[in-house]
Amino acid sequence: MTRFPRFPATASAVSLALLLALSACAPAKKFCPQGYTIDFAESLRFAMLADQAYSPDTVVAKECGRDSCFFFRGPVSDARAFVRVDDSAKIQWIAFRGTKSFTDIKLDADYTQAEDSILHMRLHRGFAAAARDLYPLIRPHLSSVYRTRLTGHSLGGAIAVVTGLYLRAEGFKVEVETFGQPKVTNAAGARHGDSLNLIRFLNGQDLVTQVPPLSYNPGKLGSYEHFGLEVALSEGKDGKGYECLSEHYRKRYDPDSWWAQVQEQALKDHGIANYVEKLRALAPRDPALPAPD
Repeated sequence: MTRFPRFPATASAVSLALLLALSACAPAKKFCPQGYTIDFAESLRFAMLADQAYSPDTVVAKECGRDSCFFFRGPVSDARAFVRVDDSAKIQWIAFRGTKSFTDIKLDADYTQAEDSILHMRLHRGFAAAARDLYPLIRPHLSSVYRTRLTGHSLGGAIAVVTGLYLRAEGFKVEVETFGQPKVTNAAGARHGDSLNLIRFLNGQDLVTQVPPLSYNPGKLGSYEHFGLEVALSEGKDGKGYECLSEHYRKRYDPDSWWAQVQEQALKDHGIANYVEKLRALAPRDPALPAPD
């Protein structure tokens, strides 16, 4: 098994609201092929597992049923994840918890880019630290012949992407779907990672998807940039409820109203429950899934 060096999860103590307030619009980039279709029933399953990652292990264990479930906590980063294995279908799911503690906020805030010797790309040091902390614990529970699906919300989405890149480097066939995910690498890294089977969902004015901000530009290393297919969820006023974007989501705010928008609508839009609700409305009814409240 490949051994991954660990980065220290150090960062300035900055609040999540401040992180969002500093975010800025990202550069244009092509994401979704023309005519691309989305399996919203599958995406709902990804989102529900990302939501479950916030629950206590005992609650998740009850949801596993006949599947095997394993739970992990990073010894250094305190990042959390669980693996759910369906042997009959030969599918293994990995769900990572998003930001929930002050330690998580410090990971979010560690914007420093660090070169990854395995992936040969620069990564957000906080997200890489969490992924590398969990990877040696998770890897022994995975089968390289199973379909491997990774998911997470917010910080969990960023860890899922980095972990998906590590697994792909080992020859795994991975599918990644994330919700409200921040950026994990710079423009050069995005070109390297763009072949990853990744769908990123963003909801409304969720500003976490624009973190780290474009204003954080470490000289020659370049500012942070997203990669993967991007799907914007809306209120459905257009009768559709989503848009598979041809360019990265960009929206400028009036500086005088920035804080009000960050603290109200933008933070509300970031909640995983809103992602689940909108995907449930888009997905065909599956009798195997819980009925809407």
